[in-house]
Amino acid sequence: MKRLLTAAVFVLLVFMPKTVQAVDVNVFPAKVDIDMNKEWKITFSKAIDVASINSYNFKIMDNTRDVGVKVKADKSNPKVVILELPTLGYVPGKTYTLSVSPDVKSQDGKALNIPVNMNFTTNSAMADGTNYNGLPVVYSCSMLNKILTTSDKLSLNLKASGDKVKYRIFLYKFNYTGYNFEKYKELTTGYTSAVDAADYNFQYNNSIDEGDYKVVVYVKGQSSVIGANEDGNTDFDNYYTNYARCIKNVIGNSNMQNITYKNYSIGFDKIVNQQVASNSSKYEIKTYWSDGSKNIISYYMNPDNFMDDVGKYMFMKIDKTLDNVTAEDLNLVLKGKGTLEGMGQTFIDAANKYKLNVVYIVYHALHESNNGKSNLASGNIQVQGKSTYNFFGIGAYDSDPDKNGAKYAYDNGWFTPKDALQGGIEFIAEKYIYSTNSAFSDRKTLYTMKWNPSYPAAYEYATDVQWAYNISKLIYNSFKQILDKNNIIYEVPKFQ
Repeated sequence: MKRLLTAAVFVLLVFMPKTVQAVDVNVFPAKVDIDMNKEWKITFSKAIDVASINSYNFKIMDNTRDVGVKVKADKSNPKVVILELPTLGYVPGKTYTLSVSPDVKSQDGKALNIPVNMNFTTNSAMADGTNYNGLPVVYSCSMLNKILTTSDKLSLNLKASGDKVKYRIFLYKFNYTGYNFEKYKELTTGYTSAVDAADYNFQYNNSIDEGDYKVVVYVKGQSSVIGANEDGNTDFDNYYTNYARCIKNVIGNSNMQNITYKNYSIGFDKIVNQQVASNSSKYEIKTYWSDGSKNIISYYMNPDNFMDDVGKYMFMKIDKTLDNVTAEDLNLVLKGKGTLEGMGQTFIDAANKYKLNVVYIVYHALHESNNGKSNLASGNIQVQGKSTYNFFGIGAYDSDPDKNGAKYAYDNGWFTPKDALQGGIEFIAEKYIYSTNSAFSDRKTLYTMKWNPSYPAAYEYATDVQWAYNISKLIYNSFKQILDKNNIIYEVPKFQ
């Protein structure tokens, strides 16, 4: 038997005559901590028949499908097959299977005959792009529009290493179903002519629809005909990603909207860098949680991205009571919500007593109790023969959340839904919103509950970078008509 594949990816792979009985699959040791932008090179011991180099014989699969990477021969070495990275890279923290078909042949006609599989798992760090050595690298793609609206032109400032470079730019629109995107839109027409790498402004002269976008910038050297790397979009030397949000209208002070600003003595870039260094912010990609990259953290931390009717509830003051909310208003929202149904007046009374925004506290209860239908919210768990209720998951530690949450409810006498609501709202007011602990005192909006800019990267209510925005969208969808009747105070952070 002759060795076919050497140690670039696998330790050993052999051609076998068809008359030799072989194992069904040759499985090679798994690899871990692989960069999400990994380009695989498979080196064989013989030159490979170019007809064998195709997406049928070389695949990368996740647990459900063929990822669809491009397969090509290495022009500098006929023994090497290259599996390009998928557009936008692999999902961080996910396991894939690289497979080689037994139909792969060498140029002298000998077939591999044994399928080969190797699993690899990407590391959990989300990356903003590639940084291949010795090639032009984009290190900044900043928005020139402080706030981008549908009536504006998207303008970018690009900075890269080197003297002169060429750019190709694409725009992907989020649809928020798990790192999926609508079909990309190219903003350039192929690569630009060679431009100044140190400072280049680009403007897209067509309109952009309202939505959340990912900008992908490809770069290659001014003299490069073909880039050193390739994915589903183009050949390139390196690429870089950033994020942009386009809104219809910018909110402003009005009879029903009172916008205030809170100044912080820290610069925005510094607070973002502290978040990145702390690994305290996570981003979900197709159900896999990764450490957020600098640009995704910066996007969700930047208040300018969310100054519209959908994002504004991130800045709604939750330590202010609402005057024009009735029990009937809330009961329409609570209809069909398990043991929370019909509890509108209880919410209003408790929110007014503890000086809380009742819409926020209703949403919080719905979120934590699975719409009033969790075991803790349904009274399904008894302690010493008594049904207990807990709508906010207080004391429900991960070791055994139902047991621990029920014990906390029992110890505090929460034996009816009303008791649990009143007690839980009191707890949130005292321990979070009006805490005497200075580390928790700056939690008067959803934004500050998530990011806590007075104590950067510490004492945050949630790790999900989208947490405040996602809640704002849900409040917009469910409570907008209620909130429109009230004079809402918004507090927007301003950084140095």
